Amino acid sequence: MSSGQRAFPVTENARLVGLVSPQDLHRVPRDQWRLTAIKSIMTPRSKLIAMTPHDSAGNALSLLARQNLNQLPVIDGERVVGRLRREDIIKWLSLQTDAHMVGAELSTKG
Repeated sequence: MSSGQRAFPVTENARLVGLVSPQDLHRVPRDQWRLTAIKSIMTPRSKLIAMTPHDSAGNALSLLARQNLNQLPVIDGERVVGRLRREDIIKWLSLQTDAHMVGAELSTKG
């Protein structure tokens, strides 16, 4: 929980079958946690929005914003290869902007 991750992939034989979040777990009475299968509370793969490693960062950010999501699983075939968080894209954009500004400053001084 301290990782800041808002959802966790559920896999079967390395295939993504769904995502489960702390909110999913909180809907189950605490005394039922040991008896409740993750499969019964997770969001199934068929209802997930996911990206591939080949999708653009711009499309991912747009999708995150349109769907009001904080993260997306990154899927290669049926295998989870990562997750893309809104904050990751914002950080990347910030780094790109900073690099562009430094480059512009250097070209005006040179």
